[in-house]
Amino acid sequence: MRLQQTLKLLLTSILLVSMIPLGVFAEAGAISPFTDVPDNHWGLQHIYKMEHRGVITGYGNGLFKPDKTVSQLEAVVMVVRAMGLEEESKTINTSVVDAWELDLPTSWNAASYVAMAINKGLIDKDDFHPAQNATRAWIAMLMIKMIGLEDEVDPNAKTTFYDDQYILSWTKGYIALAVEKGIITGFYDANGHLKFAPNTNVTRVQLAAMLGRTDTFLQNVDGQLPLGKILSLAGQQITLKDEEGEERTYSLIDQVLIYNKEGKKKGISDLYAELVIRYAINDDNRIDYIELVDSTSWTEKQMEITGTIAQLVFTEDHLITIKDQNEKLVIYPYDLSLSVTNLHIGDEVSLTLNSDNVITHLEVKGKASSGSFEGTIYSLDLETMILALKNNGQYEVYPLSEEVYVEYDGVRFPSVKDLQKGDQVEVTIVNDQVKNIRVINAFQQETLNGKIIVLSSTDQVVTVRLGDGTLKAYEMAEEATLSIKGKENAIFEDLKVDDAVQFTVLNGVITSLQVTNREIVNEITGEVKSIDTVNGYITLENSAGELKTFTIDSYAKVDYDAELDAIEIGMKITLQLRDNVVYAISTNTFVEATLVAIDDFKTFITVQTKAGKREVYRLSNVVDINIIDVASPEVSDLKEGQSFILQFDQDVVTRMDIMLTKTTTLTDINKSRNKITVKQDDGGISYRLYSFTKLTIPNISDPKIGDLIEGDGVKLSFSGNNLIGVEVIPPVFGRIKTLETYRDKMIISTRDGERTIDLDKTVSIYNSNGTKMSMDKLEVNDYIQLIELDEELIITQAKQATGTLIVANGDQGKLYMKADDGEYLIYTLSDRVRVWKGNTEYYLGDLQPEDMLILYLFNEEVEAITIK
Repeated sequence: MRLQQTLKLLLTSILLVSMIPLGVFAEAGAISPFTDVPDNHWGLQHIYKMEHRGVITGYGNGLFKPDKTVSQLEAVVMVVRAMGLEEESKTINTSVVDAWELDLPTSWNAASYVAMAINKGLIDKDDFHPAQNATRAWIAMLMIKMIGLEDEVDPNAKTTFYDDQYILSWTKGYIALAVEKGIITGFYDANGHLKFAPNTNVTRVQLAAMLGRTDTFLQNVDGQLPLGKILSLAGQQITLKDEEGEERTYSLIDQVLIYNKEGKKKGISDLYAELVIRYAINDDNRIDYIELVDSTSWTEKQMEITGTIAQLVFTEDHLITIKDQNEKLVIYPYDLSLSVTNLHIGDEVSLTLNSDNVITHLEVKGKASSGSFEGTIYSLDLETMILALKNNGQYEVYPLSEEVYVEYDGVRFPSVKDLQKGDQVEVTIVNDQVKNIRVINAFQQETLNGKIIVLSSTDQVVTVRLGDGTLKAYEMAEEATLSIKGKENAIFEDLKVDDAVQFTVLNGVITSLQVTNREIVNEITGEVKSIDTVNGYITLENSAGELKTFTIDSYAKVDYDAELDAIEIGMKITLQLRDNVVYAISTNTFVEATLVAIDDFKTFITVQTKAGKREVYRLSNVVDINIIDVASPEVSDLKEGQSFILQFDQDVVTRMDIMLTKTTTLTDINKSRNKITVKQDDGGISYRLYSFTKLTIPNISDPKIGDLIEGDGVKLSFSGNNLIGVEVIPPVFGRIKTLETYRDKMIISTRDGERTIDLDKTVSIYNSNGTKMSMDKLEVNDYIQLIELDEELIITQAKQATGTLIVANGDQGKLYMKADDGEYLIYTLSDRVRVWKGNTEYYLGDLQPEDMLILYLFNEEVEAITIK
C-alpha cells in the first residue's frame, strides 16, 4: 500500500511539473522582489505594484507562491488594503462579525478586515466562507463591488463564453461587467473555445493582476502610487510635476520596470514629456516602477483667490489685473476658453488658478458699483425703473436713477420713454444706479406685407410690391427664418413669384418671412374630381369640400405598380406629395402582411398584418406574384415569414409583391437615367430609383443619387420588382489588433472600442490602390476600412502619407504637412479622425509642429494619424 501511495505521489509530482511553464523555474533576476517570480513572469507588473503598495506580501525567504490559491478571507484582506482602508479597519467596530461562528483567526486582526468589508458592502456576512477558496465568479463580484459599479450590473446580462451555461445566472451580470471593464478575462481551451471557468479557484498572482487593473477606477485612496506628469527626461534622470504642482527630479534604477496602459513592457525610450504616470520609489529614493495612465487621471492642485478687477487686457496677452484682499495689484493670464467680454473694472470676482498661475475659472461675485458699459436693451420696465442689458449672451440688470439722462441723436428732448428693446446703448453707472444712457445704434425693425415680384437667388434678394403699391428690394439675412406651411426647414429656393408674404425687416434686411397664400401638403385623401394623365394633373375634393389640384410626377407610383389609367373619377384615393408634387397614389385596396401558412391546395393563405392580426385570404386562380430577380414566380416559391403587399379584387388576392432586402456594393451610378448598378455574383445588375425610392446616406439630410459613390456598401429594399429603398451602409474604420485566421477571427480597435470580426464568410481584401489581394497580406496594426454585407466582408487598406506636421486645424478640418520629399501638402481631416502614438490615444489638439506623422487616408480624407 505504501508503495502504491509513493508511486501516486511521484506521478502526481511529475504531472504537476509538466504543466508548469519552463520560465517558472528560471532564476529570478534583480528586478523581481521574489525568488519564485522570475523577471519574465506574466504577472510581475501587478505583483511588483501590489507589493509596493503593501496590498500583498511574501511568505519570507523571498517566496511569493504565485500559484497558491486564495481563500475568501485572504481576498477580502487584499481588497481592503487595495482600497486604502487598512488603517481605518483597525478602529472599526467589529461587533457585526461573529469571529467564533466564522472560525476567523484570532492571532491577527482578521475580524477588522471582515467588518470593514461588510461595512463597505463588499460581502454579505451570511454568504461569506472565510476558509473556502475564492472562485473566479466570486472574485468577479468582489471586484465590481470594490470599484463601486454594482449599480451598473445588468441582472439579465449574458456572456459570450463557451461555458456560459455553467455560470450561475445571478453572477453573470457581475462577470459581464468585470470583463467589459477589463478587470478579468477568459481563456482559450485546447479546442479554441473561449471559456470563463466560474468555479475555478483564483491564485495569488491572478488576484494581484485583477487588483492591479482596478487602479484606474480607484482615485485618491491611501497607499495608491503617486501620480505625476513627465516634464523632461535626460538619460536616467526624470523630472515630474506632482499633483501639488511641485517639480521633482528622480533617478531611474538601471532595470526600471515600465508598462503602458495595456500592460505591455516598455523602455525608457518610450517615455516623453506630458505623459501621465504612476510611479514607485525605492529605499534609495530612486524610481523602480512606472505605469502609464490615462491623461484624464491627472488633476493639478488649484488655488482660489478673490479680488476686484483693476485692469483688463483683451489683446494676445490675455491678462487681468486683480486687486486682492490685501489691496495688492497682481496680474494673471487667463485661459483662452474663458469668456471675459462681460467683465468690467470694479467687478468683484473669484478666480481659480492652476499650478502655472493661469486663471482657469472665473466667477463674478458682485458687479461694479460705478463705470460705463455697453449692451443691448433686453427689457425696460418704467414702473419699477429696471433696465436689463444683454451683452455677449449674458444679462445684467440695473436700477435707473430718478434723474437718468438720455443721449439720443436725432431725437429732441429724449427720455427713457424713447428707448426700446434692441437699442444698442452705453450706460454709465454711479453708486449702482444708471445715471446716463447714450444710444449708440437705434433698433430699427418693422413688419410688412406684400407680394413677391422678383427673386434673385444669387444675391439672396427679394423684390416685393408692398401694400401701398411701391416696389422695394430687400436682402435676405444669412440666418433668416423662412416659413411655408407644410414645409420643414424652408430655404430661399422654396419661394415663388406671386407668393403673398409677411416679413420682418431689421436695419433694411429681412430677418423672417412667412408665405401666407399657399401651403405644402405631404398627404391628402379625397375623391377624384378630374385627372389629366397626358399633362399630369389631378384634382381631389377633400373632406372639407375643398378642391385641390396637384402636379403628378412623371415617375409617380400607383398602387405599387399600377398605371395612372387605373385611376377613375369618383374613386377615393390617397396622394403622397413631396413639395406639392404627387409621387405616390394609393387606392386603399392593399394590405401589408407576413406569410404564416399556405394550405395544401395553395388556395388560401394565412397572414399576420402589420397590426398583429391574423387573417385568412383566398388566392385568385391566377395570382400575379412579383419577387425581385425571380422570373415567373409561383405560389410554391413563397416562404413562411416573408413580408409582402397584397392587392385585392373583391376580397380575393390578385397580386403579391414580396418585400425583400439584400446588401451589396455599388459598381456604377447613372445619374442621367436614375439607375444604379450593384455587384451580383460575378457580374452586376441594374435597378432604377423612382421618385418613391427612399435614399438614406449617413450625415446627409436630403440625399440625392449624385451623393452615392462607387464602392459604397448598400442595403437595397424591394417591394415586388420595385426598388423602394437604398441605404448606404456606413463603413467601419479601425486598426487591426489581432488577426487569427485559424479561428476566422479578427479584432480591430475602432473609435468606439474593440470589435471582433468574424472571417467565416467571403472576404474580399483590397490594397489602397483598389487591387485585390490575399488575406496573408494583412498585418497587425494595419489601418483598414470594413464594409459588412450579408454574404461578404470587404476590407480595404488605408492609403498612407508621411511627413512633418506644420499645423492641424480641427475647426477648418485641414492638416498642413511637409512631405518627406519636401513638398508642402494640405489634407482634409475626417470629422472622426483618430490620433495615437504607440498604443496611446491622443487628441488632434495634442499634435505639435515638427511632429513626424503617418496619415491614413480613405477617399482622400484623413481617417487616422500615427505620431512616429
